[in-house]
Amino acid sequence: EEQDAWHGRPRGDQPNVWTLRLAGGVLVQAPTVVSPGEAETLRVAWLPEDTVLLRADARLVALKEDEDASDDVVRLQPPECIFFSVDAFNRLGDLPEVPKLVDEEEFLRMGGRPESK
Repeated sequence: EEQDAWHGRPRGDQPNVWTLRLAGGVLVQAPTVVSPGEAETLRVAWLPEDTVLLRADARLVALKEDEDASDDVVRLQPPECIFFSVDAFNRLGDLPEVPKLVDEEEFLRMGGRPESK
């Protein structure tokens, strides 16, 4: 389903998403700002082989104030994981019309125009 295909949306599902793509096919999506007491989403997708996609999706609550703290001291509770999911998908074939990253030489060979500088 489209909603579950977050690994295909590099900017995430909301504006508060910081995205990092690492070598080796790793995608990390984390909140840009962690709001006190709000559930935030942390996601990691990894393509260790060309045929398998591994994903982890967690929702965390952090920066909740401890109610036992005194007036002059601020104490925070440890972060709490309220949801965690891991799944693996096997690739069954190429998706139609999905753009592929190519180097400049291959781009020009396929009829691309050189970038003007």
